[in-house]
Amino acid sequence: MSKKKDVLFLCQYFYPEYVSSATLPFDTAVALTKAGFTLGIYVVILKNITY
Repeated sequence: MSKKKDVLFLCQYFYPEYVSSATLPFDTAVALTKAGFTLGIYVVILKNITY
C-alpha cells in the first residue's frame, strides 16, 4: 500500500500567464502529476492596497 502524495501550490502566476514565473510552477506540476502526486493549485491575485 502506498502513501497518499499531495502537493499544494500557492503562486502569484500560473500558466496560461506568459511570464517566466508562471511556467516553472506549471512544468513542475505536470512532472509531479506524472510521478503520481495529487495537486491543488491556488493562484493569489495581489492588488495594490494603500494603508
